[in-house]
Amino acid sequence: MKAKRGDTVNVHYAGKLKNGRIFDTSKDRGMLKFTIGAGRLLERFEAAVIGMEPGETKIILIACEQGYGPRNDNLFLTIDRSKFLPETKLDVGMRVELGIESGLFTDALITEVAEGRVILDANHPLAGEDLIFGIQLVEIL
Repeated sequence: MKAKRGDTVNVHYAGKLKNGRIFDTSKDRGMLKFTIGAGRLLERFEAAVIGMEPGETKIILIACEQGYGPRNDNLFLTIDRSKFLPETKLDVGMRVELGIESGLFTDALITEVAEGRVILDANHPLAGEDLIFGIQLVEIL
């Protein structure tokens, strides 16, 4: 039996960057369960499982444009330090949560802390990266 759109499946996977750094894996968390075509995951990841049989493995490349998109310079933000509570620790490399116009929240990486200002990068951490996934279809539920 081959996986098709609408099937709920369990997979094991490992995601890595072109430099070999693993950024995510199901190894320590257990299988990933999802419905193909539901849109919960990257579209290319879900589409790659279509046609696979239980036990089959494959490796796919997802170009940054099909993943989290290219890095966007407009998502670098300069925020006045006074917008943060005085006791808030702000160090380069930390992630902070930001409220956005729609009432939702996103997180951003602190890239610089200078006199009276904080520079944040609100790009997705994997923006601008091509992603390589090893996928093993464990079962079709």
